[in-house]
Amino acid sequence: MELLCKSLFSVALLCFTSFILYLFNRFYVRPQRLRSKLRGQGLRGPSPSFLLGNIPDFVKFQPKDIKALTKDGKATHDWARFTFPLFEHWSSQYGNKPFHIIEVGKAFFLQKNSETLLGKGILTSDGEFWAHQRKTIAPEFYADKVKNLVHIMLDSAKKLINTWETEIEKQSGTANIKVDEDLQSFASIVISETLFGHSNSKVINELQARFKRLERAMKTPILVGGIPGLWYVPTKSNIEKWRLKKEIHSRIMHIVNKHSSKVEVLQSIINGAKMSAPGPAAVEQLIVDNCKNVYLAGLESTANTAAWTLMLLATHPDWQDRARAEVAEVCGESLPDAAMLSKMKVLTTVIQEALRLYPPGPFIARETLEDMKFRDLEIPKGVGVWVAVMPLHHDPELWGPDPSKFNPERFANGIGSACKIPQAYIPFGNGPHICAGQLFAMLEIKVVLAIILSKFSFSLDPNYIHSPVMENIIRPGHGVNLVMHRLTK
Repeated sequence: MELLCKSLFSVALLCFTSFILYLFNRFYVRPQRLRSKLRGQGLRGPSPSFLLGNIPDFVKFQPKDIKALTKDGKATHDWARFTFPLFEHWSSQYGNKPFHIIEVGKAFFLQKNSETLLGKGILTSDGEFWAHQRKTIAPEFYADKVKNLVHIMLDSAKKLINTWETEIEKQSGTANIKVDEDLQSFASIVISETLFGHSNSKVINELQARFKRLERAMKTPILVGGIPGLWYVPTKSNIEKWRLKKEIHSRIMHIVNKHSSKVEVLQSIINGAKMSAPGPAAVEQLIVDNCKNVYLAGLESTANTAAWTLMLLATHPDWQDRARAEVAEVCGESLPDAAMLSKMKVLTTVIQEALRLYPPGPFIARETLEDMKFRDLEIPKGVGVWVAVMPLHHDPELWGPDPSKFNPERFANGIGSACKIPQAYIPFGNGPHICAGQLFAMLEIKVVLAIILSKFSFSLDPNYIHSPVMENIIRPGHGVNLVMHRLTK
């Protein structure tokens, strides 16, 4: 018995020692080695702490409240330095050495931090596993298929318009409307119909409600939520996230089992999972993960971009009039179809400029999967690379002397003429990992804006507070309230 106890103790001690050595190598030796290689090439930065890295810096510099970002009474679009003050601090302290990074993989810590919300679907996977999912899902959002989904977008937009018209009628011709919330409902219907084949059932409504609650529970900023191992600790917050994750899984599988044969997008996700996941449980999990990825991507980016665009049009009535005149000229008394939407050049430039000033994601996070060289810079395997979108979208050397000004005219001759280096315009990312649903999103935004412009004129609520905040994507911190007037024929 004594010998057995000694043996067990030796095994336990060995396991514990191995675990400590793993942590020491993973969070100190390896990062120090990578950091040394970068510093040897002139790249400087803040010294991290053991285990926590630079997380204490992020916490220290995280904005404590939502500020109103205005200048001379108008919204300022150079908001990133207020929303992410730490990067402004580091730039001044260590200098800026801008360079382009080839996309070679998505950062490990981003995967882990997003796993509760997104799982390991197309947005968070990597390598060959990602490539297979991309090959499976992306064709469902090619132009020839997306144009056949316009009727879904129109039906949802008409419900939105009817709601606003009813509210305006109640208030004698003018109504103050929180458009960002209603646009969330619009986008939710579109992506639910596209992905699941319907949007009004009790299960769909329960799924939407749980997504909202899970997103609220995940509001810990992505930059400070990556403490190693924290997602495994049974805190009250984590228990709530795990419960919601399980309930979302259950409801998605209920929909899949009942409606998969009726919807091409859903069927493609199922077929792709069966071809790449080992075993029934893994297949089911991958189906759920990709449904979550497609649903949230289709909901968040579209609704928020439409809200930011309406805010910009409300504060620039000349561009609102130009876009409205174009819609009237192209559509007449008809609802827009795919061919009409492709002719709306002014509206396209307005949306492109809105995406430049308010890209859905302010950073693109990657991790090098192998040693690579870019010009004279050698980047070791395992380095996390953050590409900051806002500095690229606001660089006067790329965009001219007025990069913080709303000026859709810069896109009049396309992206190639708008920017000195077109690859620096990345609201949907770039390269192999560019957003698979960007055509779908652009068409959906065009549909809802075209119908809104044809039915209403609008101005910004005098009490509007301009406050972009980071919550998974860039959102209006206090919402977007517009004073809406119904147009008379």
